[in-house]
Amino acid sequence: MGEAVAELDAWLTLSATPQALDLGDLQLELRSRLANETAQYDRKSELKKSWLDAVRLHTELMRPIHQALVDAYPRVEVDSMSDQLTNNTMKTLLESGSRSILHSWQRCTVVPTGPEYAIYAVRIGRGIEVDDDGELLLHAFIDVGDPTVGGADFYWMLNPVRTAPAGSLGAEKAIHEVVNEIGVQLTTALEIFLRRFPEQP
Repeated sequence: MGEAVAELDAWLTLSATPQALDLGDLQLELRSRLANETAQYDRKSELKKSWLDAVRLHTELMRPIHQALVDAYPRVEVDSMSDQLTNNTMKTLLESGSRSILHSWQRCTVVPTGPEYAIYAVRIGRGIEVDDDGELLLHAFIDVGDPTVGGADFYWMLNPVRTAPAGSLGAEKAIHEVVNEIGVQLTTALEIFLRRFPEQP
């Protein structure tokens, strides 16, 4: 019985609310010594939020384009993450060494036709990045052709890459402009796609 009482006392002691740790002057010194790292952490968190906001805005602005495509052709693949060309080109090349990219997002919308061995498609690839200098980078391309072979009946790429300070009104404006340009170029791409389409098996 005495052992049980001792265990119960020990459990009650462990279950009690822990005492607050008073670091005193050590807390002030820690804060002072680590101020630069704290500022860097806060800045990177802010840049990540701005990048995510840019991705959300771009996705929302692309919604009418995607809806129009799906309404016309339910086989459309919206925002695929597996297109190799998109994943390879809609980002800053590491070899350039000019920027250090903190966060990167790539998606490709595909309008495919034909059997698996002879796909003919429109691809709309996009990429959004943010670098450690606080710049937002916008990438985009559209092509028409067989995704498995080189060459295309139509090819457009946003050049140069559109940039603006992350989280700024300039960034928001740039995203609107890029989506508008995608819409203009997509019209031409679809016209070529439809002219070429009857020749497919």
